[in-house]
Amino acid sequence: MKLRAAEGLEPADVDPAQLRKTAFILVGLILIGAVAVTASYIATAKKQQEDFRPAFVSELKGHMKFQLSDGTVVNTSEIEEDVWLYYQTSFEERDSHEEREKALALLPEEGVKQVVFFVDMDPNREEDQAKMATLESEEGVWKVAAKAKVLEKYLKSGLRFGTIPHVKDGKLIYDSSVAVLKRDRPEGKNPRIHIRGEMFDFARAAAEAEKRGMPEAEKGYREDWFLRTINHLLEEGDPTDSK
Repeated sequence: MKLRAAEGLEPADVDPAQLRKTAFILVGLILIGAVAVTASYIATAKKQQEDFRPAFVSELKGHMKFQLSDGTVVNTSEIEEDVWLYYQTSFEERDSHEEREKALALLPEEGVKQVVFFVDMDPNREEDQAKMATLESEEGVWKVAAKAKVLEKYLKSGLRFGTIPHVKDGKLIYDSSVAVLKRDRPEGKNPRIHIRGEMFDFARAAAEAEKRGMPEAEKGYREDWFLRTINHLLEEGDPTDSK
């Protein structure tokens, strides 16, 4: 079929001034929308910051007794209003966790206690007991020989560390992250103890920052979140206090 040009139609007159006006209106609307979205984002971020509360990662069931390096026996029922940090190490590598040590060095001077599990020290072996006894005592730090089936199960099932300590290719493998614990409101007579925030693995976080080409994040990556979590929990005080 042969198409014929439409008859009686003439090109419309284009007014450059009108086109510019329309363009300015569209650009203005776009800018207004961008400003509104940005303002909403800032307001939401501010609200989230004000409403910050570390999430519950896991709840500890029951209580566990630990024998410390000096032979003292303690119980997790002694956890009260302080923030408690649980983490693992080995006797030989106890000062070799660079990223973790940097984060721990930033902790507040008061209100934070630590439980260090030495995953290569057997609490029932005299030689290991003697090694543990050489460790310097530190205020607010429990040092626990943890190479025992009950304690290994507690680290995995109770505290939810991702790796059961084991030897691979002659190297001791264990979870290097830090669990942040806080006593929560009681149910009946027994207070609950929750792991709060997340499992903080500073070595992995630093490696991820380097891999993603974020050298500015290699120092302090996750430290801000870690400290913010701890400071928030310290500000809560003791939520089991009925006063």
